[in-house]
Amino acid sequence: MCRVPRKYSMDTRSEAAALRRRRLIDATVEVLGEVGVDRLTMDMVAERADAATRTIYNHCPTRQDRLSAVQAELLQVFRDTLPLEIPETGEPAERLRQFVSVLFTMYEQQSAALTTLLEFDEPDIRTQVRDMRAWRRDRLEQILRSAGCTLRLPVGQAVA
Repeated sequence: MCRVPRKYSMDTRSEAAALRRRRLIDATVEVLGEVGVDRLTMDMVAERADAATRTIYNHCPTRQDRLSAVQAELLQVFRDTLPLEIPETGEPAERLRQFVSVLFTMYEQQSAALTTLLEFDEPDIRTQVRDMRAWRRDRLEQILRSAGCTLRLPVGQAVA
């Protein structure tokens, strides 16, 4: 009997794990937006992601870990998208318009899940939100500083 060696690749396995993680996060965001944090169950997420509940617990052992991972992912989407959508140079007014437009579009797309997570009193999520606000403020300050003397307010007041 001739045995064919099994094709195994760490790259393939890593890609599959990343895809599974993405599906679980997307499913969690959808369910959060529909039922909120208090009614969220891992069974709901598993059903939405077409995965076993055990798979969810393998990726995030606790409910708080899952919510924290989702919040981190949502915030990372902001960090990844804004630099692509907003040019580093150009007219400050146009860059500011693009910055606000991208933020509002992203908030609109993720509003239910973000609102739900913002209401969840979890230290990891509060830290992530604080970091995101600081990051967003820094990006806004960069845009406003490039306006230089055309601002009618000092940058600190304009950002506030």
